[in-house]
Amino acid sequence: MRKSIIFISAVTLLLVSCGGKATTDSMTPEEIVRQTLGSPNKACVDKYLPKTKSKMAEADKLKASGNEERIKKAESEAVEIFKTEESSYNQQVDSVNAQNSRYEETVTRKNNISSHPGAAKSSKWKQIQTKVDNHLSKSKAAMSECDAAKAKSELDAANVLLAEMEQLLGIGGSKPSANSSVYIVKKGDNLWYIAGKQYSNPFMWPIIYWTNQQQIKDPDLIFPKQEFTIVHDSTADEKTKAERLAKTRGPWSLYDNK
Repeated sequence: MRKSIIFISAVTLLLVSCGGKATTDSMTPEEIVRQTLGSPNKACVDKYLPKTKSKMAEADKLKASGNEERIKKAESEAVEIFKTEESSYNQQVDSVNAQNSRYEETVTRKNNISSHPGAAKSSKWKQIQTKVDNHLSKSKAAMSECDAAKAKSELDAANVLLAEMEQLLGIGGSKPSANSSVYIVKKGDNLWYIAGKQYSNPFMWPIIYWTNQQQIKDPDLIFPKQEFTIVHDSTADEKTKAERLAKTRGPWSLYDNK
């Protein structure tokens, strides 16, 4: 049972990342390995499952001989090798998928700035946009090469530039204030908890959401290592509005900002 879970997890990850559904219940370990090797993410397979791929290729070559015993032996060896390579492979696929999500968020952030009336009049935005597009192109190329670290570096650089432009235009995820601090999200955190800790009133969580809207797409979903600006000079009206929203929001579902 333990081995089945390990194999299924690998293929599930791949199929979900490609928008498909895993159907491994009736598959043998050899079939699961073959399906994993056939993943569209060829660069990750080549980099992180090289020995598995080589051994399975050997099994395929043996098919011409018709020697079922030797074929089965090579396939079994491929399965055993896969067990040793699977963990690092899955970790890298996870990392690449995470950067792909960040890429989409960064593109949306760039487009939001482009649609701002002030951006069209800004010569600085034209310069920044060119640099951002370059970083985005490099991050996409890095993901296609299964290099999550490189993709992250390029996206980090793009977001620094976008944050600079947002500040110039007075928009975006950060709310400049002389009286603010930064909170780094930890595992298990939620906006309710952070508001209670930072404001001594968990009903103030909408203030954190409004201030960091560029990063928080859904207030029910925040992630470790995100950095939120915590403002400490909200007006009485803002606090009243936040508390009213927190108390009347209703069922927890995707937030529509209404």
